[in-house]
Amino acid sequence: MKNIVLQDAVDIGTCDNLHEHMLQALLEGDEISLQADQVKKVDTAGLQLLLVFAQAAKLRGLNVEFHSASSALRSATERIGLSDTLNSLITYK
Repeated sequence: MKNIVLQDAVDIGTCDNLHEHMLQALLEGDEISLQADQVKKVDTAGLQLLLVFAQAAKLRGLNVEFHSASSALRSATERIGLSDTLNSLITYK
């Protein structure tokens, strides 16, 4: 299982670096774990990246799991209306 640790901010400033890690995980073709307990700040760019990543993983038949998703991350997905969509693509552990 490929583990990706999300930093304290998942936002426009961190998306390029996070995208590289996510792309590498997709290319490796293994199950993916997103360690999300450190996330304190999330913006729409970060949420968009998470959503597109989860969709791309699903198209490749890969499972994605959030481990210890922070309250900030969960709140952001609820505020923008993406909770149901992400829940259909990502398993929360």
